[in-house]
Amino acid sequence: KEVQLGVSVLEYVMPEQIDKFTESMGRALQGEIVIYEQEFVVDNETRWVELMYIPTLNSEGEIIGVTLSNFDVTERKMMLIKLADYSQELK
Repeated sequence: KEVQLGVSVLEYVMPEQIDKFTESMGRALQGEIVIYEQEFVVDNETRWVELMYIPTLNSEGEIIGVTLSNFDVTERKMMLIKLADYSQELK
């Protein structure tokens, strides 16, 4: 979905992720850096994304918003899963 000025960020959040998004935003607005990985299935393909919610501060150190970042970590996650499986086979 193309990002448009003036549209609520919730319009870009998958419905099943709204509760986690809202909780993470609330924590970030209280000053906490929130980082977690989330699995998504899109077009029958599993993808892993690392999401980061980072408080944005003004020059006085007051929280004025939240910076959101996400990174596709699917390759890393799949390698870790394969490594764990291989490790189990060796036991």
